[in-house]
Amino acid sequence: MLGWAAAAWAVPDVDTPMRTGARAPEDAAVVIGIEDYAFLSDVPAALRDGRSLYNFFVYARGVPAEQVTLLAGGNREQILAAVQRAAAQVGPGGTLWVTYAGHGATNPDDGGPLLVGDDAKSDPSVFVARSVKLSELPAEAVLVLDTCWAGRGRDGAELVPGTRFAVPSYALTRAEGALLTAAQPSQLSEPYEPGEHGLYTYFFAGAVRGWADGELDGTPDGQVTLAEAHAFVGRAIATVHPSGQQPTFSGGDRVLVSAPGKLEAAPDLRSFPKVGQLALPEPSWNQEAYVPYVPYVPEPPRSSWTGTLSYAGDGVLRSSDGQNVSFADAVSARFSDPSVTDAWTRYNRDVTMQKSGLSFVGTGAVLGALAYFLVGGVDGFQENDSSIKYLYPGLSAGVMGLGATSFALGTAKRKTHREKIVDALNGQP
Repeated sequence: MLGWAAAAWAVPDVDTPMRTGARAPEDAAVVIGIEDYAFLSDVPAALRDGRSLYNFFVYARGVPAEQVTLLAGGNREQILAAVQRAAAQVGPGGTLWVTYAGHGATNPDDGGPLLVGDDAKSDPSVFVARSVKLSELPAEAVLVLDTCWAGRGRDGAELVPGTRFAVPSYALTRAEGALLTAAQPSQLSEPYEPGEHGLYTYFFAGAVRGWADGELDGTPDGQVTLAEAHAFVGRAIATVHPSGQQPTFSGGDRVLVSAPGKLEAAPDLRSFPKVGQLALPEPSWNQEAYVPYVPYVPEPPRSSWTGTLSYAGDGVLRSSDGQNVSFADAVSARFSDPSVTDAWTRYNRDVTMQKSGLSFVGTGAVLGALAYFLVGGVDGFQENDSSIKYLYPGLSAGVMGLGATSFALGTAKRKTHREKIVDALNGQP
């Protein structure tokens, strides 16, 4: 457990959504927060970590809500399936983001880093089998991981007693994409009790609110890059926990958020309480100044409306009393409702089907154009008896037909499931 949170220590809020108006329609993200493990020690505040970064992607970076998956727990299959779906949603020039707060370890056989699924056991024979290898995630993804590789939880407890976990430093490098981790191979990823978050996630969530703007050159420019965020988080952790963990960063740099005039200024890190500093600065200890820490599972950002909702087009819902409500905000507000979650999941599958259909149509068109040029245009088709004359056009037509069918089905089903989402929001079965 995180112990006690001192009410007197008022650290800046990193959970309230910061709405920048930015848009990243070609991006997709998977945000994983595994707090409750069936057979291992829990990871306090991991759900809160996940919710904070979900808010960043949707409201600050501007990734469409239907392209951001929040996993409040997940086993190996669920994590890989979510990442695979998100990868299919990334558009041209877009970025696939994967963030993780939970247990980490390394493969005892080869030292490869592991993200531990919520059904993993401390039995070494099944521990690795119920975890996700970093090498299984898409090479082009940007990974932000609040975990450690020493085989211990945030409370320091061993995940597999008697097993030595050691990850070589080269295993935490990434040739493509980017990799940001909370700690060096032999260090622990610790909690930050005043912020009710993991230490790394708290300051990373602050960095992308604007605290890291200008961290490298001292000149804020209205945007935060991966390199700036990494540098800021490292400095922040060194300030509040001088003997603690040291974050790592490898891969290419890129912009995390760009919103000139809308980012938050960096707070004075010297005013932050140190890790483990739970006593008030007064000479006498005052019990009344403290409140017991209760693990916090944050509610999604709520939109306020009354009456029933109907879809008004362009991602907007209209309530019966005339209010306009963002479709994404309404879903986020009721995401804990199983009927909303189920309809939302099906809706996202339909979006993927639409995009896949368009890809097939494009592939078929390329095949047709290739056949045209290989044969030599219209005259070549008339004179040529080779298989190209028949095979490529037929294959092209077939692929384009499959794509058109997939797109049409996805479009129709997407509309149906959108209506089911609205029904679920209105409390209808």
